[in-house]
Amino acid sequence: MASLRSIALALCLTGSAALQAETAAPHVELQASRDFGYTMGSLIEHRIRLWLPDGAEFLSPLLPSPGAVNDWLDLRTIRWHQES
Repeated sequence: MASLRSIALALCLTGSAALQAETAAPHVELQASRDFGYTMGSLIEHRIRLWLPDGAEFLSPLLPSPGAVNDWLDLRTIRWHQES
């Protein structure tokens, strides 16, 4: 499970690199559907919530593209929305 969390963190950091504010750090919350019980072929869904400091801008074009991450993991979709 640590490797899945590492991938989720990498996705967060990719998004964090898309920030254009240097004052305060963003707050990141990771949510996984479960911590164990995955088998070959399982779909793993992660939800990452990101709170940005005032004045920061999230640049969605810098999110990773769907595709192979490595030999055993594919990033199928990325969906995001903004709440005010």
